[in-house]
Amino acid sequence: MIAIFTALMPIFLVIALGIGLRRWLAPDVTFWRTVERITYFVLFPSLLVTP
Repeated sequence: MIAIFTALMPIFLVIALGIGLRRWLAPDVTFWRTVERITYFVLFPSLLVTP
C-alpha cells in the first residue's frame, strides 16, 4: 500500500501545484499557452530521450 502511495503522490502534488499557481497567481491566458508549448515541445520529448 505504501508503494502505491509513494508512486502516486508526486503526480497529485504536481496537479495541486498547477491548480494553486493558476488560482493564486492568475496569470493571463498567453502565459499558460506558452507553458503548455514548452511542456509539449521541450519537456515531454526530454522524457522520451532520457536513458
